[in-house]
Amino acid sequence: MTLLSIQDLTVALPPGRAARPILDRVSITVEDGETVGLVGESGSGKSVTSRAALGLFPDGATTTGTIKVADQTVLDSAVAYAMAKASLRQMRGATAAMVFQDPRSSINPLYRVGDFLTEAMRTHGALTRQEADSRAAELLESVGITDPGGALRRWPHEFSGGMLQRVVIAAALAADPRLLLADEPTTALDVSTQAEVIAILTRLRREHGMGMLFVTHDLDLAGAICDRVYVLYAGQVMETQPTQGLFSAPRHPYTAALLGSRPHLDGPAIRLDAISGRPLGLDQPVSGCPFAPRCERVTPDCEEDRVPLTPHDGAEVACLRPQEVSR
Repeated sequence: MTLLSIQDLTVALPPGRAARPILDRVSITVEDGETVGLVGESGSGKSVTSRAALGLFPDGATTTGTIKVADQTVLDSAVAYAMAKASLRQMRGATAAMVFQDPRSSINPLYRVGDFLTEAMRTHGALTRQEADSRAAELLESVGITDPGGALRRWPHEFSGGMLQRVVIAAALAADPRLLLADEPTTALDVSTQAEVIAILTRLRREHGMGMLFVTHDLDLAGAICDRVYVLYAGQVMETQPTQGLFSAPRHPYTAALLGSRPHLDGPAIRLDAISGRPLGLDQPVSGCPFAPRCERVTPDCEEDRVPLTPHDGAEVACLRPQEVSR
């Protein structure tokens, strides 16, 4: 079953605030039990895409396209439909839940951890306070907190960043969602804690049978845990294919450039490749391929019209000459 379907989603700010859309006809899917990666440089639209699944858009933005979460329609511009706020509140947590990159911005510092965790349970389920506390303790234990009873009585500022991210993950699972949206959940953590959090997310996704959309700028991390990967640039999908194929045979120059800029722990020390130029800002309009100003293979055709995603050798790629791209 398709847990998340985003089709031709365009998110644009009012005239004068941006010269191009934040997202430009983005289409992604997440199937039941699948982990899908969303990668790209900062400003590519990764977080906006993941938050769109919950009906969260920038203030003043206009939207077109369709968004469906499980069997629920969040947005369908063809029939001028947008899910009502009450229905969105019920869907968030019960059907789809998000883990944000900064745990301290996700928790009200005036709530004890126990109150934070049980709030969603009381909202989405008919649990007594005692039942909710028991369930919260179970969730904290499942994410590796050794004294869950004591943790429920503590305040957020008493936790380290890694432990607080575990609390946020536990909260996301409180109502047994079918889809987990992880928006760079390890960015604010040190390397060893990152590994622990990723292991927890992977295990819980498998145990709960969820689908997961994993947003990251770390390509190696995406390669380790994702079944498929979408590569975004300037609000457009440049390429998507199964993870193994993406890493062994990228078909878009941007994907190949990202892979070439990764540091490696094994092998001889070499100078890393760099992508020339700068990512497009929202104040820069786009006519053809948005990566054209930075691409070593650019031709005049690339700058004329938008390049659509086209099937090519097991991938979908927005490039006029994908057969020329190699690592």
